[in-house]
Amino acid sequence: MTGGIAVILGEFGRNFAAGMSGGIAYIYNKMDFLMKGSLILKW
Repeated sequence: MTGGIAVILGEFGRNFAAGMSGGIAYIYNKMDFLMKGSLILKW
């Protein structure tokens, strides 16, 4: 993906965003397991 927007509503693996060369990924983590506070990843 080049310069797009990704919304992740479930689990993701270690290759998450491997094909991204720009854009924004929003991750919803229902269990708040690995993330604390707000997290917006930008490439």
